[in-house]
Amino acid sequence: MSANGDIPAIDVRSLTAGYEGHTVLEDISFTVRRGEVFVILGGSGCGKSTLLRHLVGLAPPISGTILINGRDLTAASDSEREGILSGMGVLFQSGALFGSLSLADNIRFPLTEHAVLPAPVLETLAGMKLRLVGLEDCALHMPGELSGGQKKRGGLARALALEPEILFFDEPSAGLDPLTSATLDQTIVNLNRSLGLTIVVVTHELPSIFTIAHRVIMLDPQTKGIIAEGDPRELRDHSTNDEVRRFLNRDGA
Repeated sequence: MSANGDIPAIDVRSLTAGYEGHTVLEDISFTVRRGEVFVILGGSGCGKSTLLRHLVGLAPPISGTILINGRDLTAASDSEREGILSGMGVLFQSGALFGSLSLADNIRFPLTEHAVLPAPVLETLAGMKLRLVGLEDCALHMPGELSGGQKKRGGLARALALEPEILFFDEPSAGLDPLTSATLDQTIVNLNRSLGLTIVVVTHELPSIFTIAHRVIMLDPQTKGIIAEGDPRELRDHSTNDEVRRFLNRDGA
């Protein structure tokens, strides 16, 4: 174990977040352990996406602290911030692939932005990332030739390009049929188990939550805070909060 192995991957302390004077989350605190799959859940308008944007550095908090591997993202200088963010990979809902580049070129793009590597090395690295997500046969395909699930996995391969320690997913199952969603869930589980990655997922999809999550937090729009934290199966069966039990026991769970 590394010297900082006991430091949480993410440590959120007294975070208040919102936009244009509107507070969405108020004074929330939680930690994400190294090597776990951590899910942020809750109903519409509870602040899931707001929290994710703050965790990946796309929005500054109103107050509070976000520590990434012990480093303060909220108080970092520009160079320190770049170093912190380089250890993260983010998969947004759309996959966010460049439509004018092949899948392999999409994966090579962040590598060329951050390092000077020979073309054969770039090709090898792109192939490795595509194999991790089961798309090694689609390297030359353009994004427009890919299915929705393939685009998501292609975006995941690109998020893995710089070998991040932490992966973030924003509603990974959005727009996918149940079978494709289940395949993506299994990819997330496999990456966590094989690479030991810390993975943070925003979702409200119960099948995904129970398949991938080690721990969850549930956000609540009324209190603007966290109303549940723990193993989702334990919360489903034993939570004393009626809203938490209703959310986790919907039909199809």
